[in-house]
Amino acid sequence: MKIAIIGIGRWGRNHVRVVNSLIMMNKCEELTICDINKAIVRQVAREYGIDEYYYNLEELIAKSHADAAIVSVPTVFHHKVCKKILPHMDVLVEKPLAGSLEEARELIDIARRMERILAVGHIERYNQAVLAVKELIRDLERDGEKPTYISAQRVGPGPPRNYTLNLGVAHDLLIHDIDVTNFLLEKKPQDVQAIAVKVEEFPYEVEIIATYRYEDGIIANLRASWRSKPNFKDRTLSIYLDGTLINLDYIYQSYTVERGLVEQRASGSYEHIVLSYKAREELRRTLPPLMLKEPLLLEVDNFISALKGKEAFIVTGEEGFAALKCIIYALKSAELNRRLKIEWS
Repeated sequence: MKIAIIGIGRWGRNHVRVVNSLIMMNKCEELTICDINKAIVRQVAREYGIDEYYYNLEELIAKSHADAAIVSVPTVFHHKVCKKILPHMDVLVEKPLAGSLEEARELIDIARRMERILAVGHIERYNQAVLAVKELIRDLERDGEKPTYISAQRVGPGPPRNYTLNLGVAHDLLIHDIDVTNFLLEKKPQDVQAIAVKVEEFPYEVEIIATYRYEDGIIANLRASWRSKPNFKDRTLSIYLDGTLINLDYIYQSYTVERGLVEQRASGSYEHIVLSYKAREELRRTLPPLMLKEPLLLEVDNFISALKGKEAFIVTGEEGFAALKCIIYALKSAELNRRLKIEWS
């Protein structure tokens, strides 16, 4: 199994590190890299002992004989690169699938026509806390509880300069939480209303707050923002059910479960009332070190397993399209300043 990594920027280097680890674990055999920046290619090749590398996509396609490619170029180039590579090999492309719905739809059509795997790198699907919380929600639903409200904060840091090829904060950050919300609920939203914040020196939105409505009255209020200092970072999600609150921390891969008050006091002193609230049942769940695995490694390992036909838990092009559609409609809602119905077919 030979993997090609196309795009060796900040995130592409993480892919190189992970694939190199998987080679040492005998999950795949070879790695080749490709980037138009020759200095970066040579540097990464020396660092990881990579013998085969390319400076343009056409040469890689002609000479590499790779079984699959991981595409980690800037978002605006996803469509162009994947369109060229899909006729020749299976692809894992970083999120979002593409910059627009039209581009994403074309890539899905090419993958279907060429019978290729098209996977999308929605990395939070492989966060062990997300998977544990999904199972917890299913257990609570079997006990009669229902999700009612989800909120998320995904804040900072933004692009280091006033220029980015990864579009705005919706494409970069909001797409994570709407994909996780769809994954946890196993539903797609019916409509969305959003507000966005722009600044003069940046071409795209730097903050967006999107309120999605699902069937059964479930509401998801998701905020993504680059309006923070460079050293501030928040990645949290809260899920409210009828009688339970789950707070998830993506970074620490941990979550807490709160099940309401042990005793509800209608009267009495203020001190007694406060104590009754402090007596609520709360469970903090931090995953043990053996379970705490890097989501990116799990994602790429899963992709390789899918290539070998061993498992199919990958984020498909269709699922990547759904997440992209949700943020495109949020951006359109913010532009039009009204709620928009999201049509699904």
